[in-house]
Amino acid sequence: MAQLIKLQDCVSRYADDLNRYPSQFIRLKREQWLKAKKRLADAGTEEGDGGGAAAESGKLSRFPRWAGWRQQRGALSDDEPEAEAASEESDEQFVPDFVYEPDTEAELKKMFADQLFYFQLKWASSAMSEQSVVHSKYYRDTLLRELLRSLPDSYLMLYRPVLQLKNAPVELDIVLIGPSFCCCVTAVEDEEDAVFSGGTGRFWQKRSQFSEQRFLSPLISLDRTEAVVSRILRQRGIELPVRKVLLSRTGFFDITSPLYGVEVTDKRGAPEWFRKMSAMGGPFKRAQFQAAEALLSTAVTVSYSVKEQQDNHMESPDD
Repeated sequence: MAQLIKLQDCVSRYADDLNRYPSQFIRLKREQWLKAKKRLADAGTEEGDGGGAAAESGKLSRFPRWAGWRQQRGALSDDEPEAEAASEESDEQFVPDFVYEPDTEAELKKMFADQLFYFQLKWASSAMSEQSVVHSKYYRDTLLRELLRSLPDSYLMLYRPVLQLKNAPVELDIVLIGPSFCCCVTAVEDEEDAVFSGGTGRFWQKRSQFSEQRFLSPLISLDRTEAVVSRILRQRGIELPVRKVLLSRTGFFDITSPLYGVEVTDKRGAPEWFRKMSAMGGPFKRAQFQAAEALLSTAVTVSYSVKEQQDNHMESPDD
């Protein structure tokens, strides 16, 4: 699962310590997934033995509620070797909070991924003493979910980050930093099976079953994102290839003129594109972290102090 290190202009704990959080995220995810699978396996054993206490008590549930899960928050279990080192604040820990009991591993995996997605949004919008307000649209953003779920842990993603360039903030599109390359992605998604026609001109055409309209070429935003990322990496002396991708998971591209240096992927090739991107994962690399740090160092952050917010709430009179 790719790691969301920056979400628009939200504060991010990855910016505080990029050397720590990527590996901590992987460890937390692995530990909690193994525990979740063990609970599911234990439940199956209980069922095979006649249902255990749940059956005796007449409960409809197939196995006992995972009541002990929340007790893990803030620390690892005693039988794990890293228990003493796990002294972070509770929001540093990933502890799934399942609302019902899964019946199959596939169901468990989906529930687990949903919980992990919300946890990633939390890490991408909060630090130890600061917090940002996340727009509700990101919780429903299917592209954000699919990118995070489909790509390996070694991908670091900035999702529509706002960077400060000279005296003006600039919002970019999607930046994926893999172990061996950086990928700038502009997504064009609208109605299902819409056709997006265009080339190097300033305007493109969208045709769907119910409408036809012109819109600003997505290449403008893609070129801007690539130019900004390449400039920052070049200024820092970071050698990491930068690619450009025009992506649509829901529609089709009808390209009227050659787009040099742009990888075009629409609904027909999107699944294969995700597979190829996943195959290009691998261990973290030094240049990858240098690129992420360079981009995070120029990012705009809008946040508030958690302590001040709590103090103001305590001082406010009761209604």
